[in-house]
Amino acid sequence: MQTLHRSMTVEVGLGVGWLNFSADSESETSDLGTSLSFAVGGWINPQLAITGRIAAVGLSENDVSVTHVFLGPALQYWLTDQVWFGGGVGFTGFGVSDGSRAERIDGFGFDLRAGCSLSVGGENTLNLSLELIPGFYSEGGESARITGIGVLFGYQHL
Repeated sequence: MQTLHRSMTVEVGLGVGWLNFSADSESETSDLGTSLSFAVGGWINPQLAITGRIAAVGLSENDVSVTHVFLGPALQYWLTDQVWFGGGVGFTGFGVSDGSRAERIDGFGFDLRAGCSLSVGGENTLNLSLELIPGFYSEGGESARITGIGVLFGYQHL
């Protein structure tokens, strides 16, 4: 394992994503949208980093925009120089906007991800990752789970 993981780390990712809506016994999956992520933090040891993370999946169709966002602390653990996984727990938000009005509901959720570095041996790496953002919401006695799913191409300063 290389020891380039020292003080600060910064991550940014962009890719495709979709949303899965589950309430009661019904489930629906959205069309393809956009997935984004950003994190900044520090290395606890050469394999483990702690970050503040924001990740989102959004889509827009017929002047209606839908967004599912995670915000919270997260850990990233490097199994090898190329393979890592991460997770966090925090706040989630789900919003719908049609141009004339916007509505948002807040909940709690998780950020679960795994990835593979495409470059090894430097302070900077490019990677591919899969990210799951399950969020849990409750309003007016009704509960729902919304899961953002993203496939991202990313950059990380190690």
